[in-house]
Amino acid sequence: MARYSRITQYLRSLTGRTVLGVLIIHALLLPLLFGGLLYLTKQGYEAQFINQVRYDSYLFLNLVGEDPSPAHVQSFIDEALLNSEVCMVEILDPNGKRIIFSSREERLPPFREDFFFDEHADNIYYTSFPLMRSNGEPLGTLRMGYDKQSTLDQ
Repeated sequence: MARYSRITQYLRSLTGRTVLGVLIIHALLLPLLFGGLLYLTKQGYEAQFINQVRYDSYLFLNLVGEDPSPAHVQSFIDEALLNSEVCMVEILDPNGKRIIFSSREERLPPFREDFFFDEHADNIYYTSFPLMRSNGEPLGTLRMGYDKQSTLDQ
């Protein structure tokens, strides 16, 4: 009983209240800080992935627009499928008919263009761009699919 009264007296003192207040503040704010850091890190990885996809697609568009012959385009597609996170490339003519299709996987989810990371929860970030010759003449549409798994793992 004497021990209980000493603890009560300590908590009623200014020092005791200060120590208790600091412990409560730390107990509440540390998880909030940790959660905030995890959220910001996740957002950073997702933004980096989307920026990389846009940059790769832009480069691919420029390279294909210079020489749109199927053999030339297929060499770029093969290299992209081997050396990056690209898992699908499809080129459609202006009427929407498939001209070229290549993928690393046999079964892919249907194409639904993503505007946000993990929008359709299918592990593939699909993007679509108009494909044009260097003189501005429309060639069709370039569709690309990027594997999101490495970014999701991070």
